[in-house]
Amino acid sequence: MSSIHKTSRRSGLAALLLAAVAGAAASPSPAPARSAGETYLTYLDVCASLSNLTELKPYLPRAMGEVLGRIPRDMQAQMISQSRKKSVSRVKVLAERRLGGSTILDLEGHRGELTIHGWAKMIVEDGQFKVARDDWNGSPAPALPKIPASVAPGKAAGEFTVEGKTSKLQYAYAREQPDSTDPSKKGYEVTVSDVPWNPNEPDLLRRVRAGTIHFIQFAISAEKRATGVTLNNDGFDPEAIRVVLIQPVFELDKFGPDIVSGKAWMETFEESRGQTYYFSATFRALVEKSPQ
Repeated sequence: MSSIHKTSRRSGLAALLLAAVAGAAASPSPAPARSAGETYLTYLDVCASLSNLTELKPYLPRAMGEVLGRIPRDMQAQMISQSRKKSVSRVKVLAERRLGGSTILDLEGHRGELTIHGWAKMIVEDGQFKVARDDWNGSPAPALPKIPASVAPGKAAGEFTVEGKTSKLQYAYAREQPDSTDPSKKGYEVTVSDVPWNPNEPDLLRRVRAGTIHFIQFAISAEKRATGVTLNNDGFDPEAIRVVLIQPVFELDKFGPDIVSGKAWMETFEESRGQTYYFSATFRALVEKSPQ
């Protein structure tokens, strides 16, 4: 595909709003009249002369657009000012590629005289491309994880990286628990870890802080969705724990009663309080049943 050239500026507002909206999903739609690249560059032009965040609603997924109207005016002004300090000019689209139901744009632009590279994730909603996310800070573009299709019972295969230090995820464990959104229904908590998991071990946080165990816990609802993800890793300073705000891709293929199995991964490296992290895993967790 030939490159699309156009002078544009980037506000970074899609990235700021993403923290408030987890995982906009694509839905089947007719082919949009305007390409993903053309839509993104038009979005940048709107950002360049922005006076009110609601001007971006036609270019953002519905869930993100709904957030705009709830942001106080003084905070909107701060977000616009903050994004302009990191603006990128003379942007061109180098390539477009499909990733699941999304389109990923590989981008090139300039910050001052420095040439930089970025990417944008575009989805189709209401028959038009929308900007689900963009990044000009050096994070890798979204890609499918390098994890196996399946693993043996009680096992996991994947990685958990915090601040450049990677732990290999090898074990999976599950237990029944009430659905956090409807306690009358049954859900599961799945733990994937780099060393064997003992749910009854006392003072587990001490081991996490010592770096002798690293694990991720997923709360899974009766609707088979990850409603909460908690990361436990000594790389997170100082408390060694983080709650994931940007939800991972989550694919479940077995939902009890004896096994919970599937895949979970971040589309790219994320940041929490200035520290970067990434994980991807295939898991097949044996379920410990609740006492009757």
